[in-house]
Amino acid sequence: MQIAPSIVSVLWRYKQNEELSQPELEELALWLKKSPKNQELFDDLSNEAKWDREIAALQVKDGNATWNKISRWIAETEKPVRKTGVSWLRYAAASVIILVASAGYLLLHDRKPINQGSVTSQYQRNKDDIQPVTNTPVLTLADGTVISLDSSRKGIIAKQASTTLIKDSGQLILKLSRRKELSAATGYNTLTTPKGGLYQVALPDGSRVWLNAVSTLKFPAAFTDSIRTVEINGEGYFEIAKNNEKPFIVKTAQASIRVLGTRFDVNAYANEASINTTLMEGSVALHAGSKHTVLKPGEVGSVSKDGAISVGRADLQQAVAWKDRLLWFQDATYEQIMRQLSRWYNIEVDFKGPVREKYSGVLPGNIPISNLLSILEKGGHVNFIIEGKRVTLSEN
Repeated sequence: MQIAPSIVSVLWRYKQNEELSQPELEELALWLKKSPKNQELFDDLSNEAKWDREIAALQVKDGNATWNKISRWIAETEKPVRKTGVSWLRYAAASVIILVASAGYLLLHDRKPINQGSVTSQYQRNKDDIQPVTNTPVLTLADGTVISLDSSRKGIIAKQASTTLIKDSGQLILKLSRRKELSAATGYNTLTTPKGGLYQVALPDGSRVWLNAVSTLKFPAAFTDSIRTVEINGEGYFEIAKNNEKPFIVKTAQASIRVLGTRFDVNAYANEASINTTLMEGSVALHAGSKHTVLKPGEVGSVSKDGAISVGRADLQQAVAWKDRLLWFQDATYEQIMRQLSRWYNIEVDFKGPVREKYSGVLPGNIPISNLLSILEKGGHVNFIIEGKRVTLSEN
């Protein structure tokens, strides 16, 4: 069986935490599908503790021990391959990870293979397995009219003052009249996403908002004041159209974000410990009571329940992975993980005693719950039991 000449390079760069191009990830996905042995090799490569033990002695005499060991690996099951050039990038792009996840494989750097628990054997082939929820987003107009955005047909769904509300595939578009004058604002509309529901809004000023599951966005039909203001509860990703004469304000329960034109993510779920604003581009001012700070690109500003503000470096891909229906965890507690899963799946979660372990990895958010929990079981010392819509978690 002939393999692509790049597979050793792909595996080597994966081990170095380098970014894999889309063709390389496609090659990896195909290679993994060819045989169970390939998956076993990949699992060994992802087991940090085992790999470090095996490679330590070799590295004393061989500076290219990692490359050479992978090459010998492949030679045992496939024809030899030659080394190809590599580029030095740091993280795998989220859009590429989707490709691998959709093929059923995850790029997890902290995997600790253990015996798979009861989840998959009991539920993987069960037609009643819990699927990701895709309930209908609901738009509540300022006058109280409620519109289901899934059942309503595409096209114009409402008119407010100088604005036409248009439903398109997966998004709501607010389009201003061509007239120069704007009618007075008619109050705020509210878009609500249920569990598993992601939706987009194109605001009348050209700004765009991606709304995560179990979130609400309040917005006017038109920005007629000197400040453009919206309110969010939950999580949203914002791309704000620049307007020096009209700053844009995002209000949350405990903080507000003031911008002119920029891209950022706001995580303001009520059951999380803090409100987090992650800045991708531009500049934002974060306010909480009398306190405030200015964020730079690549920073995350957190506002705690008592109003304290802290700033740190952000993982930008992790912050917006949800937009691509990815569950991206870095040193996360299982309380954090299960809170996020409960937003995307119709489940109730119980903890059978404390779970001290933490987890790092990228999981697809579009697979049955049993498959996803099976991945978590294989990635750590935890066990799940599914009973109807209830998931019980315990530590091995």
